[in-house]
This record gives sequence, C-alpha cells and structure tokens, in this order.
Amino acid sequence: MVYGAPIRLPGEFLSPTTDSPDPATFVGKLKEVMQRLLPFKTQHHDQHSVFVSKDLSSCSHVFLRTDALRKGLQPPYEGPFQVLDRNEKIFKINKNGKELTVNIDRVKPAYVLRDCDSTRLPASEPQHHRRTCKRTEQQGLPDLKL
Repeated sequence: MVYGAPIRLPGEFLSPTTDSPDPATFVGKLKEVMQRLLPFKTQHHDQHSVFVSKDLSSCSHVFLRTDALRKGLQPPYEGPFQVLDRNEKIFKINKNGKELTVNIDRVKPAYVLRDCDSTRLPASEPQHHRRTCKRTEQQGLPDLKL
C-alpha cells in the first residue's frame, strides 16, 4: 500500500472481458480441447530394482537372505549354502541337507576359500627385528618466559 493512493480490490486487477461467446460455440470448442487431452503416464512406485551380482552365474556357494523379522544383532544372511542348480531367476540350494528353491533376489555369491594342502609352503621361523633408537638431547634452546 502506498500512501496517498486509493486501495484497489483484487477484482480490479483483472481486465473485464467484453465478448461473451455463444454457448453452443463454447461447448463445441470445449469438446475439441477435451478430446485432444492425453492422460499422464502412470508411475509404479512399488517396484524396486534388486542388485544381482555377475558372479551368481558361476559361484559354487551362496548366502541366503532371511526375509523374516530379525532381532537386533541377527545377521541378514544365512549360509553359505552349496548351489545344486540354477537358471535365470531360480536357484536350488542345499540348506542343511534339504533342497530349497529360492528366487535370485534373495541370494548373493559367497566367496569360499578352497583348501590348498598340496600347495602349502613349509612354515619358517618368524624373523624378529630389533629396533634401536638413539636418544638425542637438543642443546642451546632458549628458555621461553610467558
């Protein structure tokens, strides 16, 4: 509000229209515009993508994700379990002697070290190193007074 200027109502900001269209013409134009409208592309928010490792196609053991409610320190994965058979979306694993069929989304590859008894090197004596340090005194430093 400016001092000395009259107060304007919100309706005064819009310029009045002088032409009032014929109702039949208005309805015809409205139908044309409504027929040209296209619906918005829908979005699916519930779908989430799951990371699938490349190593799943060749691994011998996998970890199995537990989808049940877990307690505080319970790990999210069980295993490793041996892979019996696999295809694009399904894994058959040996879980405690039982064959279990699971979806690929619930497994991740386990990297198991193989025993290498024939390639073991003979154990050698550990070498002990002794570190010697010299203590040096710095001389000639002035005393600082605060």
